[in-house]
Parts: sequence; structure tokens; C-alpha cells
Amino acid sequence: MNLLTHIRAGLLSALVLSASLTALPAQAETAPQPPGPSIYEGALVAFDPEGRLWVYSGDGRIPDAGIVSREQIGHGWSAMRDIKIADWNRDGVQDIIAVGDNGNLYVYYGKPAGGFTRVTIGTGWGPYDISVDKWKTSDPYPSIIAANLDTGKLYNYPNLSGTTLSPRVVEGRGWGPSITHHLVDWNSDDALDVLGQETSSGNLVVYRTDGNGNFIDEPRLVVGRGWGSMNEVEAAPTFPGLLARTTNGDLYFYAALRARWLERQLIGTGWNGYTIAGF
Repeated sequence: MNLLTHIRAGLLSALVLSASLTALPAQAETAPQPPGPSIYEGALVAFDPEGRLWVYSGDGRIPDAGIVSREQIGHGWSAMRDIKIADWNRDGVQDIIAVGDNGNLYVYYGKPAGGFTRVTIGTGWGPYDISVDKWKTSDPYPSIIAANLDTGKLYNYPNLSGTTLSPRVVEGRGWGPSITHHLVDWNSDDALDVLGQETSSGNLVVYRTDGNGNFIDEPRLVVGRGWGSMNEVEAAPTFPGLLARTTNGDLYFYAALRARWLERQLIGTGWNGYTIAGF
């Protein structure tokens, strides 16, 4: 299956895109899943203003692409500032990496039969904006890319064992509150890139990497404009691209393929107030 076919097929199965899909997240039908991991690869995860954690089915069991299916998989998540989805220990079960309002960094290891086991892997993460993915193509596990909003330094925190973090490495400077980062393979070369979202201009700028953890020395290309109209942007689970929510609560998926955007797809409406998990 080529990449474009994979993306299009995945959009239907994982994010349930449909012209008829306009249901509010809070009104979506709840369909209990058979026993298994709480989060399937490609699923959309978010928690609502009441702190309830929801998974929107993306495992291919949805009988009709026009039906949204979701299941509550947790509560009390309003104590979290940020959540990301990754298979942190590469056991085939999706995990949650979360930053709490208390500044603690947690891994919620997904259990094969459902539920999570929480482990604290760091403290003092209050000023950090994080993303989670394989920084190098040779990495055995996903690591954390974190921008310290106080100092503007961008770090890679390697995860060499699927458990704790190894000593951090400075990867860049100038990544303060004026720019947020999203990890996307922009040009489909299997090397992770960074999309920098400039808060003042609303531009998206691509910082390509060589797949070995190094930024390519080249002029930075603007690959999007007008992103200041979005009140939340996250790297999409599984598929290269971004999830973006407008100020009126519409949630869109922007797929990236070979250094260009495909036509954006509306996922749903009524998403204001939800904290959406990214990568």
C-alpha cells in the first residue's frame, strides 16, 4: 500500500472522516470495546472540561464511517496540562505521556487488557512544551522533544530503555513562547521534521532534519499561513499531519504528503474545551 493510500484509508478508519460527521464530542454515541488496550494505534484521544478521558475508535471496528464511536477510559484528567500518545516501551500497546499542572511528567503505560499503570519519570516540567516521537530514525523508542519556554532552548530527552529518560541534549535555541513546535515528517522521507508555529505571524515554518537528530542547515521555508486562527494544534496520531481546532470549535485534519498539504478534512464540531492528545 503506498503512502497516500495508507493515509486515506487511515483517515477513514482512525479518525472517522465523513461529510455527515458533525456530532459534538459530548453527544457522540458511546460504544463499548471488546477487552483489549484502552487506546488503539491511530485512535483520537482527548479529555473534556470535566476531566473525562475519551478514546475515539480508530481500530477499524466501526461499522459505518458516518458513525462516531467513543469510550470513556479515564477521569480526573483536568489535572493534566498536556497529553501525548506513543508506544513508550514498544510493547505494542499505546501509552500516554502527560505533564501535570504540578509540573510532574508521567507515563501511563497501557495494559494489554485495558487500563493504565502510571509512573512518574520527571519533575519540574511546568515551563516545558513537549512532543513525543522518534527523534532519530535509529532510535529504539520514542523520545521527548521539549522546549523550555523560559530559556528558549529546545532539548531532546532520549528514551533508551522504554522507561526512564537519559541525559538531555540541546538541539536548538529561540524556541520560547513566540513559537510552538510540532513533529511531522513533512517531506515523506522518513526523517522527522519540526513545524514551528509562530504566534505573532501565524506562519508555519519547517525545520527539516537529516534523520540523525540534526537540523539541516538551509533557509527555513514557510509552509503555512493564517494558523493564528487556530486555538489548538497537535501533531496527528499515526499519520503525517496536524490536527487543528478553530476558535469556533471545528476540528480539522491537515495531512502532509511529500512537502505539501492535502485538502483539509473536517473531523467534527464542538471541540472547544477539549484537550486533544498529540504526538
